[in-house]
Amino acid sequence: MGKFWENWGKLVVVVIGVLYFLLLASLKNGFYVDEFFSFGHANSTVGAFMSPTIDAHFVDKNNDLHGKWLDNELFKKYVMVQKKEGFDYRNIYQNLAKGVHPPFYLMVLHTVCSFFSGLF
Repeated sequence: MGKFWENWGKLVVVVIGVLYFLLLASLKNGFYVDEFFSFGHANSTVGAFMSPTIDAHFVDKNNDLHGKWLDNELFKKYVMVQKKEGFDYRNIYQNLAKGVHPPFYLMVLHTVCSFFSGLF
């Protein structure tokens, strides 16, 4: 019991820090482009980048996406783990051929996303 009372101040600081971190995370309402690329590299089965010049999956009939409205399903397939695609790490290696992120980071991100497949 004595050690607890000696370290209670440290415990309070850690608890306050965790609560503050959770508060800030809950208030976040946008993403930076590198966050989208991280999710795309970890979860996309249709290519590492949403670029018709790099990944052939992102082209239309005229081979042009510039200035066109894109369906939100395209973005969902890029950043989310789809049903029955959870814990499938093959796409990470394919996407890493065109990316710069470390594989362990993407595997951890894909694992967490696999628990929440279909959500972003």
